[in-house]
Amino acid sequence: MYLGTGLGFTPARKNKSSALIKSYNFSTMTTPPSDISNIRIGGGWYQDNQGLIHHETQSNTIRFGTIYGSARGALVEIAAAAHNLYARPSAGTINDHLSAGQSIAQIINDSSSPCINLNNGSQIWEFDNSAGASDVDIEWIGTISSGKASATCYAKTISGADAILSISGNGSETIGHSVSGYTLHKCEDRSVSGAEQLRVTIPAGSIIRVACVNFQSYDVATSFIDTAGAAVTRNGDDLNGSDASWWSGVQSGTFLIDFTHLDDDAETAHIFEVRDSTRNNHFTLWHSAGVTSTT
Repeated sequence: MYLGTGLGFTPARKNKSSALIKSYNFSTMTTPPSDISNIRIGGGWYQDNQGLIHHETQSNTIRFGTIYGSARGALVEIAAAAHNLYARPSAGTINDHLSAGQSIAQIINDSSSPCINLNNGSQIWEFDNSAGASDVDIEWIGTISSGKASATCYAKTISGADAILSISGNGSETIGHSVSGYTLHKCEDRSVSGAEQLRVTIPAGSIIRVACVNFQSYDVATSFIDTAGAAVTRNGDDLNGSDASWWSGVQSGTFLIDFTHLDDDAETAHIFEVRDSTRNNHFTLWHSAGVTSTT
């Protein structure tokens, strides 16, 4: 995300009298400027430029990184919950993790896992259906029974045909970026009817490795949420500027904002706002139902 505020941009940067008075380029930051802070209870996860997943353990910290192959920036997300009890086999046994397909499953170590930077991050599931005459459905324990659901996983094909991700056999799978030989599979915006689960189908004759699994109760896949025996909620972010003195006395100007909005559904979200304590004087950039507007 890039945010620039200036005078005389009509259009941006083409007026010789233009002057940039404030800018934040989150895509290049590793620590926030002194006048920017974030509010979030608890930690959160993010991906680096290579797509490897990291855990920020501290509350109120800004996560500078990527999400599922996006451009790098500051992650500002709503609260979201992952309902699959195990996002990776870091604890427990196969029968704790899976409700279907256990007979072809084993836990192995793979140092190329996208979760390698997490505790016990090399552990992944391998599903060997090489001798099978038919496809096998693998289902992770943990259900969503109403509303919207989205599923993600990273899968590596060792032999045979590629895995297929679905939500109890429903939804439309999309294929994303690759991380160290693992390819992102997503299935988003499923309107759930009854208890449904994250499912990976292993084709007959295939050996597939699966890592970093998530089943979230939201219409798009938010950043990875690690689970190990129970559902986990990652709390939302609220990115704030503590010093708006640069805004005082500005009579006219232009905001330049470059951002990626990953949710284009009906939810309403404020993306950027400058205001006084009463909100009588404010500029708000907001998004709803696929439309970005200002007030």
